[in-house]
Amino acid sequence: RSSDLRLERLLQDAKDEHIRFQESNEQLLQEAEGWCERFNELTEQTKMFELSMTNMEESLNGKENQIKSLTECLLTLKDWSTELNKENIPDDSSWEIGRA
Repeated sequence: RSSDLRLERLLQDAKDEHIRFQESNEQLLQEAEGWCERFNELTEQTKMFELSMTNMEESLNGKENQIKSLTECLLTLKDWSTELNKENIPDDSSWEIGRA
């Protein structure tokens, strides 16, 4: 009779432990689903950031090309200005007033 009671207690303990394992398993599955959703969100954010970074790099390259082009234009204008100034500088004789 005591062995039957002991077996019943062991059986009940095993059932209780089984229920705890099932509950723990459910909780872990829910946590795993949450982590999976978070991972997917972060993956999407990473894709968006990578696309944004690519767009910014392309824009930066375009701006660098524009700056280079404008710099070349300004240097060309400076060269022209220098040449024009050389052509318009009067020779020394024209600065002499009253001598002729």
